[in-house]
Amino acid sequence: MVGSLAEGVIGVFYKYLKRLFTPLVIGSALIVIGFNLLGVGRDYFAGGAGAKDYGSWQNLTIAFATFLIVLVLQRFGKGIVKTAALLFGLILGYGIAFLFGKVDLSAIGASSWATIPRPLPFIPTFNAQTIISFVIIYITVSMETIGNTSGITIAAFDRQATEKETSGAVLADALGCAVASLFGAMPNTAFGQNVGIVSMTKVVNKWCITLGAGVLIVCGFLPKLGYIFASIPAPVLGGALISVFAMITLNGIKLLAQAGFSERNITVLGITFALGIGFAGHADAIVGILANLIFPEHKKVARTDEKVTEVTAHTAAH
Repeated sequence: MVGSLAEGVIGVFYKYLKRLFTPLVIGSALIVIGFNLLGVGRDYFAGGAGAKDYGSWQNLTIAFATFLIVLVLQRFGKGIVKTAALLFGLILGYGIAFLFGKVDLSAIGASSWATIPRPLPFIPTFNAQTIISFVIIYITVSMETIGNTSGITIAAFDRQATEKETSGAVLADALGCAVASLFGAMPNTAFGQNVGIVSMTKVVNKWCITLGAGVLIVCGFLPKLGYIFASIPAPVLGGALISVFAMITLNGIKLLAQAGFSERNITVLGITFALGIGFAGHADAIVGILANLIFPEHKKVARTDEKVTEVTAHTAAH
C-alpha cells in the first residue's frame, strides 16, 4: 500500500525526473526484462518451474506445436487470423494439451459460480523495515513500467513514449497496486509480456485494452471463468509467448541503437549488465541510472547529437 504511493510520486513528478530515464537506461532495462522473461518462457515451455514432468516429451511436443501454430499464422495468415495469431495458438494449443491429458479442470468444478471480492480481508500492519523494502521494489517497478511504455510506443509508432504517456502509465500502475493491496491481492508489477504482444500484433487501441481489462474484472466476480483461463497449461503459454518475450529484448536493442554505442555508452552498459544482472539480481534499472549519472554524456557530443537530430528533422520535412 505504501510502496505504491512511492510509485505514484514518480508518476506525478516524472517531468522533473525524466532526465534520469534516458534511452540508454530504458533500452538496457528492456533488454534485461526480455532476458528475464526468456527464462520464464523457457520454464513454461518445459512444463513450468518445479513441475514433476519438467522437460518431458509431452510438454515439449505441446509447446513446439503451439509455437509453430503461432509462427505459421503470424507469417502466412491475413486479417484477423494474423492479428490474433497468439489467441488462435493458445486455443489450438489448449486443445492439443487436452488430448495429452495436461488440462486440469478440477478447480473449475470445485469453485463457486459467483463471488464478490471483499476489501481489507486482512488487518493491515505497518512495519518500517518491510515498507522500506517495498518502496525500493516499487521504484524498480516504476522503472520497468517506464521501460515497457517506451517499448510499446517504439514497437507500435517507432518513437519513444511522451512525458504524458509515461507519467500516466506509472500513475495507472501505482493506482492498480494500491487498489490491489486493499483487496488483499499480491503486489503487482508491469506485465512486460504485453510489450511483445504489441510488437507482434501492432494493436494499441485503447478500447481493445479496455475490453481486455473488462474480461479480467468479470473473471474476478466469476471464479469458474477465471479458473478456465488459469487452466491453460504452462507448455501452451510457453509455446505461444516465448517469441513474444524475445521481441521485448529486440525493442531494447533498438533503443540502444538510437542512443548510439559511444565509448561512454558502452561503459554505462557494461556496468549496468555486470552489476545489475550479475550481482544485484533485478536492480538493473537502478544501476543503469547511477552509471548514467556517474559517467555524464560529454556536452560536445550531446550538442552534436542534437544538431544531427535537427538536420534529420529538417531533411525529413522537405
